[in-house]
Amino acid sequence: MQKCHYEVLGIPIDANDGLIRKSYHKLALVHHPDKGGSTDDFRLIQEAYETLSDPAERRWYDDHRQSILSGKGSAGGRNNTTASEPGVECIFIYDVTPYHMGNCYKGFGDGVSGFYQTYTNVFQEIILGEKKGWINDGNIDETLFPLRHLPIDFGTSTSQYSDVSSFYNGWEQFTSCLSFAWMDAYDIQSGESRWERRRIDEENNKLRRIAKRARNDDIISLVAFIKKRDPRVRAAREKAEAQKIEQENRRLAEIERKRVETMAAKEAWVEEKEKAMKQYELDDLNAGRIRLADLDDSEEEEGEDGRNKKGKKSKRKKKGRDSKKTKEIIPSDDDYYNSNVDESDLPNDASVHLDKDGNINQEEAKIDLGNNQPTENHITNTHTSDDYDQSDPDVDVWRCEVCRKDFKSEKQLDNHVQSKKHKEAVKKMATMMRQQMESD
Repeated sequence: MQKCHYEVLGIPIDANDGLIRKSYHKLALVHHPDKGGSTDDFRLIQEAYETLSDPAERRWYDDHRQSILSGKGSAGGRNNTTASEPGVECIFIYDVTPYHMGNCYKGFGDGVSGFYQTYTNVFQEIILGEKKGWINDGNIDETLFPLRHLPIDFGTSTSQYSDVSSFYNGWEQFTSCLSFAWMDAYDIQSGESRWERRRIDEENNKLRRIAKRARNDDIISLVAFIKKRDPRVRAAREKAEAQKIEQENRRLAEIERKRVETMAAKEAWVEEKEKAMKQYELDDLNAGRIRLADLDDSEEEEGEDGRNKKGKKSKRKKKGRDSKKTKEIIPSDDDYYNSNVDESDLPNDASVHLDKDGNINQEEAKIDLGNNQPTENHITNTHTSDDYDQSDPDVDVWRCEVCRKDFKSEKQLDNHVQSKKHKEAVKKMATMMRQQMESD
């Protein structure tokens, strides 16, 4: 005799989910086999909790609880009553109510009373009853049997999951092909008029639809009950969950890898742009000093013959109309005595007054020279027009290539480079250059 699930857990029929869960945990700690409890008692507790904790199974159990507890129907009998209309016998309906309980099989082995063989027999009996009822309704050709596509081999513990999944997919769409004519409450021939016969027929069809819907619900509920406890489905579900977690981990790892690569590429790009910007600013600064460097080079070349003792640059004479004529330069007495001269160029006996560096000792030279003044041959410095470069500008120019401005001295250029206006122009040009490089 079946024992009520509510009595097993010691809870009322209207108990909520929290009370069901609390009662189960309390009893499981007491009756668990590891705690010295009975295996059968613990199995009843576990079965009751699995049924009542699932809303669909609990709803089905509440609807059929009276028939389950009364013990109507048996595993092998086919002369059972339908759930929709007690008391009406039908030899084509196989009662599946007892197989909604976990004590209908013993273990998950492949033996005769095991999980797989027990439900193989159940599904074969269901198909057999459907086929007999369909033939009883006047159908002859068995090849047209509506449920011929449903598999009846439930398989074993070693069956492939593809076969198991195909089995459940077929039975989860179960629809009975029986007519349920035995559910008619009125005889249509008893109607005296056409209107009465039509009303009787409508009422009988309504009862048939109710019975068929109840039958379909019973079979689909049974399939859900079995699938929930099938070890093959649990193993496949756990494997799918593990694969899903692994796939998610790979996805997250790939995202992290791309993020790291993107950050590294961004840092490299920023570093490259900074170097390019520094190089651009350096080139820009050097471009503004090109003219100054060229002028310094020209001054160094003229330094040997074109600079006086004080380091001042000798000024070139502009060419006049008579460029081929000689021009005389008559230096002063101080220039004459302060200049480095060759001993052969000294007048008369002035060579005796040279010091060790080849310079004239002015005091002694002035005393000995007396009234002897330098002659014209010694103070005339002649230059022709070929000594001047006609391409040289008359005025030195320093230029800032960024601001496109010219300056008359190096100091003016340096002051301009340090100015706020020049720095803003450099930043603006750098920004334009960066945007152009990014667009490329």
